[in-house]
Amino acid sequence: MKTLKSCFGLMPLIALSACGVNPEKLNAPVTASSIYLDADREAKETIPGAVTTYTLRKGIYESAKEDAKGTYYLGPESCFMVKIDVADAFHRTTTNCGIFVPSNANQPAVIFTVVGTQKVEKLSKQADQKNNATANIGTSPIAMAATNAAIKMELGQYELRIRKDDPLAKDLRSLVKQK
Repeated sequence: MKTLKSCFGLMPLIALSACGVNPEKLNAPVTASSIYLDADREAKETIPGAVTTYTLRKGIYESAKEDAKGTYYLGPESCFMVKIDVADAFHRTTTNCGIFVPSNANQPAVIFTVVGTQKVEKLSKQADQKNNATANIGTSPIAMAATNAAIKMELGQYELRIRKDDPLAKDLRSLVKQK
């Protein structure tokens, strides 16, 4: 069971990691612009004993950086959430995020997260929600040290969430609207 708890602690990191982009090497947008999502996007994955829900929150996403490939729009604080629901508790991770919209209109929009902005909670499932408390996920000190070292090296980078058939990104380009 302890191993299972350690895996749950690392799952959000694994789910979010893909391809890092250093925003310091990108340009400020030539023209400031914004896009918005008028509804939350949600997708669920189920494995025995756990249901994982990924949510991209609605809101305004402001142009922050750009390059020849497209524009990076930063969303509201904690706009990407991963919730892992297990028997007696759930683990929730929120992360600052954004949407990368490629210049090529034929390419899909991609969600990205900002390294180092992750907030992790473990909440018990109780009838009285007032008794819920934030707690340690239960990862090993070695795993936490390795994770923290990796995060410090990439702090502030944009991690593109590139997954084949990602249900959150499906049709995302057509759902974002110019503000």
